[in-house]
Amino acid sequence: MELCLGVVLYYPSQENINNILLYSKFINKIYIYDNTEEPDSKIPEAFSNEKFYHYMPQRSNMGMAKALNDLCNKAIKDGFDYIITMDQDSVFENSSLNILMEFISNNDLTDVGIIAPKIIFLNWKSNKSKKDSMASLGTNLSNNVKWVITSGSAINLKSYLYTSGFDENYFIDRLDYDYCMQLNTLALKIVVLNNSFLNQSLGEGTRNLFGFQYSEHNTLRNYYIFRNRLYYSDKYLKGLRRFSFRFLGSLKQIIFIIFFDKNKCQKIKMINKAYHDYAQGRMNKYNSTR
Repeated sequence: MELCLGVVLYYPSQENINNILLYSKFINKIYIYDNTEEPDSKIPEAFSNEKFYHYMPQRSNMGMAKALNDLCNKAIKDGFDYIITMDQDSVFENSSLNILMEFISNNDLTDVGIIAPKIIFLNWKSNKSKKDSMASLGTNLSNNVKWVITSGSAINLKSYLYTSGFDENYFIDRLDYDYCMQLNTLALKIVVLNNSFLNQSLGEGTRNLFGFQYSEHNTLRNYYIFRNRLYYSDKYLKGLRRFSFRFLGSLKQIIFIIFFDKNKCQKIKMINKAYHDYAQGRMNKYNSTR
């Protein structure tokens, strides 16, 4: 079993870089896919040791979907069986990376498409503690689910070849749902390890609203969330289910912007732009000139 790691960068902080450098203690090959338009010299310098790192500068933001496809295809070309894909600000908790790697090494995963850790959202006050999560496990150290986020997940590259890859129409947002839907359609399992944890941030700000945890997103992210919801529903859903998914999801997004977000007018205008762009078949990266 040959396993590598792929990290997608976009203007990383020094802390992000330092965390990524630590992974070389556990994994021999780390691919660094840099979406930064004008990368600081500290980035290529940090990953100049070709024994451990393969630095892939794009000098343009190619989006998450293309980044993941390029990473998977590069790993396949180099003879790897699995690639653990990471966002730059995601961090494995303690021995969690080793737990994930050992699970892959010690199990027959022929019918598995993705193996993922449990996600601990750092800025969610309502999050259960890791101790509480572990206490609720019993003897069930893994379970099958319908979808996971790509960050921290190990992609079975043999399974990847059966899919059409990550749909680059999304650019960012909902591409993980789409990929997992492909795996579900192919009857390939998605496994979560209940004793492996990944620390992850969500949104630009979170608040506890009447016991409900809400994450606010910036104006551009709201564009992608709205537009990609329409695309995903048309791609996979039909009839009343498609209508409910689109209407309720969009209504919820708009209501939360109006009542709880900052920059309300800009975000509503951007949602209107997302609707019209989707109607015109404008996908992938947002173009402000259209």
